[in-house]
Amino acid sequence: MRRWVLWWVAVAMLVVAAGCAADDDGGSTDGAAAGDDGGRVEQPERSRPPAPDRPPTWPEGFDPDADDVEQVSCPAAVPDDEGILCAFVVVPADHAEPTGAKMALMVAVIPPVNGSTAPPVLYLEGGPGFGAVPEAESWVEPPLDRLSVDRAVVLVDQRGTGYSRPHLDCPELAEYGDEDPDVVAECRALLTADGIDPGWYSSAASAADVALLRQLLGVDEWDLMGSSYGSRLALTVLRDDPTGVRAVAIDGIYPPDADGAGVRGVRQSVLFAMDTFVELCADDEDCLDLLGDPAAVLVDAVAELERQWEEDPEAYLDGADLLFALPNLLVDPDLAWLLLGVAEGYEDAVEDLDEAIAVSLGYRRQRIVAAGALVGVDDDAAATESTVMRLSLDCIEEVPFAEAATPEVAGAAWPGWLLDLVDAQALASACDVWDVPAADGIEAEPVASDLPVLLISGLLDAVTPPVWARQAVASLPNGQLVSVPHLGHDAVVDECVVEIVIEFFGEPLTPVDTGCLADIEPFRYEI
Repeated sequence: MRRWVLWWVAVAMLVVAAGCAADDDGGSTDGAAAGDDGGRVEQPERSRPPAPDRPPTWPEGFDPDADDVEQVSCPAAVPDDEGILCAFVVVPADHAEPTGAKMALMVAVIPPVNGSTAPPVLYLEGGPGFGAVPEAESWVEPPLDRLSVDRAVVLVDQRGTGYSRPHLDCPELAEYGDEDPDVVAECRALLTADGIDPGWYSSAASAADVALLRQLLGVDEWDLMGSSYGSRLALTVLRDDPTGVRAVAIDGIYPPDADGAGVRGVRQSVLFAMDTFVELCADDEDCLDLLGDPAAVLVDAVAELERQWEEDPEAYLDGADLLFALPNLLVDPDLAWLLLGVAEGYEDAVEDLDEAIAVSLGYRRQRIVAAGALVGVDDDAAATESTVMRLSLDCIEEVPFAEAATPEVAGAAWPGWLLDLVDAQALASACDVWDVPAADGIEAEPVASDLPVLLISGLLDAVTPPVWARQAVASLPNGQLVSVPHLGHDAVVDECVVEIVIEFFGEPLTPVDTGCLADIEPFRYEI
């Protein structure tokens, strides 16, 4: 069994479930549907003209600290014809000991096309454990390039991620996961031998980095934008030190009070994906004709993988792999065919499912080719997920507050043996070996703030389901919840959603116009 699948999803999804139907809460805004084949009809034109052929300089509104900010050549992953400026920014490894060990955060500053007429936007990447700078190219291509027409966009590799130093990963931990305590112990020993404390990697520490980063870059005021785990980090900044933050736009909402590592949270995630798959197929005549009973086909597929695993422990997958990957596979157009083929025992279908899981979970991004990667970070290593950061975050602020399943998410409509497969993988036993201090109980509480916050939630997002967004907006009196129909995780990469974000940053306290959501076409499985 590919245990990397279970381990990655159990931490990275950290999900809670809700129905797929449009929200009816007062704070949400839903769009109507049009079209019949899923996806957007047209891609926007590129908004950024070629940059002048001269060395990049700091945009207006930046006054970097000469002692702690060093401008450097951008890494190869950053386009060299966009005028993007890169720098290392030095921060304390432990903010409680500012004169102690240091870290260097990599930032990339994308200059505004029309000059700096608005506060810059700081983008916080998700994962947790991915850097933003390795993805710089996507920010100068449609539709995200629209954000840097009138404002600078700052990409930061959070501590331990991307090109920041140290970039944290242990190859064996990345490849095999945390089920073997010897692998976890060996990774911890490697880090501590290099003077690195796994306890440094928490949301609170990264939030303190963000607050200091604004000061060191000499920015008076900026907006925050975050996706998935980045939304949690943005909320943590609002909670701990919102000085200089003007407005916040977050997508794929993952609030601190979501039960990410508990039976309750994992069950909610998988049940949301299972129930939504059945609903999507039942509402599509072709899908229903193909599967007959989509719920039965899903159960049969899980059972078939379990049977194959019992016969051959070297099989591609087992039933738990499929269940934990399902939230990421939910909007894979081939899912209906894959499940049918697996349920009927076709070997090619199992191989195809294995490949689909690898692609959907970003497995190629997170594998480490070379050992170490603590210094001299190359593009391949920078693009991988920092498994160390992710494990630390889980053990510091998730597992200590994990909850058991509650009746409302018990999933009585599904077989008990199937739910047992879900529950068995919910909690991270590696935390005993990882040995990091638990966070304060505030990490399990809602974030309250009067600042304007735009919350974007895809109604087919089983990775961070809509219930999380409704949960978060309840304690944000100036929050606007936009529920995006027919889209899953990372709905912010849709052209319409980008325009909504731009409008929000222009006037954060004014209700946004969501009319363009009606042009998003319904998602359908390919039959």
